[in-house]
Amino acid sequence: MGQCVRIAVLLFFGMAVSACASLDVLTPDTNAIDATAAEARQLRKLAYLHHQKHQFRRAIDVYSKAIALESDHAKTYYNRGTAYVKLKQFDKAIADFGRAIELKPDSAAAYNNRGIAYRNKFDFERAIADYNRAIELKGKYPNAYFNLGNAYRKKGDIGKAIESYKSAIRIKPDFARAHGLLGIMHALQRDFPKALVSLDHALKLDPKLTFARKFRQRIIKQVIKTMGQEARDRESPQTLKT
Repeated sequence: MGQCVRIAVLLFFGMAVSACASLDVLTPDTNAIDATAAEARQLRKLAYLHHQKHQFRRAIDVYSKAIALESDHAKTYYNRGTAYVKLKQFDKAIADFGRAIELKPDSAAAYNNRGIAYRNKFDFERAIADYNRAIELKGKYPNAYFNLGNAYRKKGDIGKAIESYKSAIRIKPDFARAHGLLGIMHALQRDFPKALVSLDHALKLDPKLTFARKFRQRIIKQVIKTMGQEARDRESPQTLKT
């Protein structure tokens, strides 16, 4: 009888030990975690230095190593995405900006940059959607309005391009490129006086804005040609009916 009691007690405590074992909490090695995080930070800094020197392939390689250590760092995906854009690897850029958005859904910059990648793939609808989302998130975002104007311009919607460039200028009055492209849009609508005003303003802000200077010269030539034709038409003798 005593032997049975001892067996019962052993079995009871054995079950108890097994049950308790399933409730154990593993303690992570915080030193290892800190070391990994520190290494990832150093890699991000190194990648950024390569990025600033326009060494985009090297930057991507180092960003990738940082991501291997910390796969939930939104800014690393974002920065690698911008490097991919510079190398015209737009599909990879879109994937990275998408991951950055997953990790940080309120990143207006990630939406804006993904829009740039989509526009370069001639996917204007997705580009426009991303620019609009960036504007919703940030509000006064002149770069997103400017990029939105570019997408509408490429799409052939001159009216919406004009409104977008105007919105960028309202937020950032010294936005030379926006003034320049606004002038070109006015020229395409044959509104040469407005075109010249915008182009002159762009060149006043940035005298090195080559596209604005060249287009202004084209407009002047066109205006002179038109005026000359109108003058010749006025001077042409009229034939009288007999």
